[in-house]
Amino acid sequence: MHGARRWEFAIVTAALTLWGLPILGLAGIAIAFVGILVLARAMGTDAWNAVGRLLRPPAALGRALLPLLVITAVVALFASEELGPLLQLVSGVLLAALVWLLVRGQADEMKHERQQVQELGIALHPATPFPPLRTFALPALVTILAAIPFIVAAFRGEFATWRSSAGWSGLLEYAALGLVAVAGALRLAGYATGRWRVVVALAVLVFAIRTLTWAGVLGGEKRWNDAHVTARIALLALVGLLVLAFVGESHRLAGEKPMEPSETHKFTRALGLVVAFVSAGLLFAALAAAALDTTGGADRLPSDRFGAIVPTTTPTILDTPGNADSDLASTFAPVLHLQHDEDYPPVSVDDFLAHSTQSGAGPATTTEGQLSLATLPTECSDRRDTACGTISCPSCTNRKKESQPEGFVPQGVFYARVARKSREPRVFSGWTPKDMSGLAILVQYWLFYDYDRWQTETVIGGLTQEHQADWENVSVGLDSANRPLFVALSAHCAGQVVRWSRIAAAPGRLVDGKLVVSRERATRDEEVTHPIVAVARGSHANYAVSAGHRPPDWGSCKHLPSDALSALSYASNVRDVTETGDRGWFAYPRDVAVVTARTKPMSYPGSWGDGETITFGHRAPKRTARGPLSPPLQRGSWDTPIHSYFCGSHWHGDEHGTKSECSSGAAS
Repeated sequence: MHGARRWEFAIVTAALTLWGLPILGLAGIAIAFVGILVLARAMGTDAWNAVGRLLRPPAALGRALLPLLVITAVVALFASEELGPLLQLVSGVLLAALVWLLVRGQADEMKHERQQVQELGIALHPATPFPPLRTFALPALVTILAAIPFIVAAFRGEFATWRSSAGWSGLLEYAALGLVAVAGALRLAGYATGRWRVVVALAVLVFAIRTLTWAGVLGGEKRWNDAHVTARIALLALVGLLVLAFVGESHRLAGEKPMEPSETHKFTRALGLVVAFVSAGLLFAALAAAALDTTGGADRLPSDRFGAIVPTTTPTILDTPGNADSDLASTFAPVLHLQHDEDYPPVSVDDFLAHSTQSGAGPATTTEGQLSLATLPTECSDRRDTACGTISCPSCTNRKKESQPEGFVPQGVFYARVARKSREPRVFSGWTPKDMSGLAILVQYWLFYDYDRWQTETVIGGLTQEHQADWENVSVGLDSANRPLFVALSAHCAGQVVRWSRIAAAPGRLVDGKLVVSRERATRDEEVTHPIVAVARGSHANYAVSAGHRPPDWGSCKHLPSDALSALSYASNVRDVTETGDRGWFAYPRDVAVVTARTKPMSYPGSWGDGETITFGHRAPKRTARGPLSPPLQRGSWDTPIHSYFCGSHWHGDEHGTKSECSSGAAS
């Protein structure tokens, strides 16, 4: 382990112990106290006056950057909506207080700010003599330099695509973020009235550029690293320069009169304040537009587009060559409405395994082409670990669809698990709505994709999330008389529940023992039992509404509030896009395979794919998680799905239990 990382690990480990954090806190206070005493002696004053002098320089920097907090407060106001009305009220009060402080605050500094803005208005009034050119030179130069990254981004090839799908909320956010950079640069330029403040302003500016480079917004990460200026070193250098500059300015304040800002500094600072407020206003408008434009996940999709008025509520179960479970699985098999430019449609596991290798579970297969459903291992070598294996398919990224299908087409294998309350009671544990108390059967359709690639052009750079293999599921809940009650649709690490009466569906029939789903009813005997599911491009998330406007609920995978940043991500063009009307194609299963936890491919003890990677902007791909596990290893989705559907914190839709209901009927 690297030396710096060893120290970090030791400090974090100590902080997590019972006495570690208090001891570290006391040590920090002691170091600060000794430092203040040394500085007080060097300044020839007492400790109290030394502290006052030391606080003045950072306070000046804080006042210079204070208007930028309005932008942060606007984001917090929208983010707090998901966290409850009390926190949203607090966020609103804080935003109002911050605006009032800047607009009406009585502190000398705030009065000075407003006076500068008034002078800015007088200087720009046509009835007064035009101010000297030098007054505008620095603000104009700073504005142009700060806007260059956004000007360049606007003319990149991707911007046309980004703009076409982002709408008004995206354009407003783009303008707001551009003005944030301009406002920050102007405020720093107006703050830099002396040599020490110039050092601080340049240090903050360089650190901001280094941070944007590290994040991938700007290019040049490799050049920084080659020069041994990592993000960690940049942060340490910033802290060191700030301490040095603040101490230097504090020492200067002891014997010199504070430097008065020039007309150019006043003009620049006032212009930065105005630009910051304009930016905050644009961002508020962008997030409000995004919030209004976002579609609720469980909104009903007009079913007449698909030749089906309403789904059949008391269907006749198909008579397949298999058993009763096979009959149910074929009767309610979903139809996937895929986006017209979806690159990776559902496939059978056999297709994936034919191009894959396996390691870690059972006999290792190392040569591509030798792995199949028949040779797929079912246990770990030590017979104790439940997720020891990894299946890898490096070539799957190149196995895109060759041509665009049309209409309703059979595609892939849907793996159906039929759980009955009489034989798997744990599956049905948990709270359910009163009118669904008769729930007795759950048919889970596990859908397999050989590759998952979700990508978009955000406001500040391209974003791609991808991984080999993808397991999604669509479930249909039935009562003991085989009458459908609801459909549960997986999306990322959670999903939504939709009542059967509110879904779009299509009719189907058996032809030579095979399921055939079509747009129109071929005979009056065909019943409408196949729920139509809108599949998001790339992510394969499932929704009841086609062409909906929705941000992906990635927070569900990290156990974070589902919609805390939904307005911001939606305006940033981070969206799950589904198809419109008759565009795209409708995939129903070429075959329905009834499975259990002990049958292949469900019995594979491990993950499918090497792991998930995320690429943002100019950054290199970063691995963030392992590949998706076999369905039985996905715990809540397999062991206690009913509890997840109706009580999961990230599941939503037509019905969801309250905290007390879910506690009283919690899964055992």
